Amino acid sequence: MRQSLVALFVAVVLAACGKSHVDEAPSRVPVIPDSITSQLGTVGFAMAVDLDKIDIAALTVLIPDDPPCIHAVLKTVKVAVLTQSAESWQAYVTGLGQPLLRDCVSKFAPMFGGTVADHGSGFELALGDKPAVFTWTGDTALITEGSNAPHAGDPPAVILELLAKVPRTAKGWLVASGFPKYKIKSATAWMETDPTTGWTFTVIAEASEQDMAKPWLDSIVTGFTAAARAKGATIDPSWFTVTGTPTTAKLVATLPPSAFQVSATK
Repeated sequence: MRQSLVALFVAVVLAACGKSHVDEAPSRVPVIPDSITSQLGTVGFAMAVDLDKIDIAALTVLIPDDPPCIHAVLKTVKVAVLTQSAESWQAYVTGLGQPLLRDCVSKFAPMFGGTVADHGSGFELALGDKPAVFTWTGDTALITEGSNAPHAGDPPAVILELLAKVPRTAKGWLVASGFPKYKIKSATAWMETDPTTGWTFTVIAEASEQDMAKPWLDSIVTGFTAAARAKGATIDPSWFTVTGTPTTAKLVATLPPSAFQVSATK
């Protein structure tokens, strides 16, 4: 379940285009309201996207086609947040109606050997050792793992410091206090959009060892390119630029509106 949620969030962040919107008072960090920021808790990874300000039609390449209800669900979502602590993952989704999501989850659950059961103000998706528990408060859905208590309190200072690098114009972001497996000490990423020129995706990585930051960013480009081409999209290597030092590197991906168009013969 964790991998499915992460894949869905990454697809949303990577494939979007700008929408007009009404300006609101700025929150403490970009994209998410203060009410959610104050509940992120002691996390080492967080990602968020404002689907209310992007064009969901641009997601056709990276969002699964089956079941089709996934696209209908994404059209109703406003803000989506996914976090990971040492013990568990947790997600917040605003603007999403319970009946629509429950119906969609019940359709894709059997594909992974899962089952859905109603409870209180939500439902549970049994998949693997721990079920994903969906609970609603107003139009906000909280998704937790098994019997784990919801996260509480502000995120750690290191996460807030990484979020301070994210520009206010970002439509989505990802921050992490490290990926030890890849010798990455910290990572900050964000996505900005323009209805005419497309979107720009920026990733800054700091490595814990020499000559590890750039190869990690290169692997992101390679993986993204392979996934998009497998779907029939044409990807130009010139869209991606990776620069930096032995311990810090930066990826800037400038993708035109046509980047995720699927070949008619695919």
